[in-house]
Amino acid sequence: AKQIKGVSLPLGNITEHQLKIMCQTQWAGGIAGVMIYFSDKNRIFFVSGIVVERLTIEMNFKKGKKSISISDCEKLGSEIFIKGNFADWLKVLV
Repeated sequence: AKQIKGVSLPLGNITEHQLKIMCQTQWAGGIAGVMIYFSDKNRIFFVSGIVVERLTIEMNFKKGKKSISISDCEKLGSEIFIKGNFADWLKVLV
């Protein structure tokens, strides 16, 4: 889980170790990714590890984006709806 003020999460905030564990988990058939909380917007998204890996590869080898924006999350991820102080994250994972 990552929390960010503003409208994008720098990919550098996801460590190489975290990315490796996410990818290994997904390759083994598990569910892995990053929950990103945009505190200024009070919105949470789940972005799968495979998407994060692809964006990181593009950033490092193809001079791609250096962050994951809210619009990227809307297109490539799943929004986790917030009800009061409760984030209903389980519905996104099943």
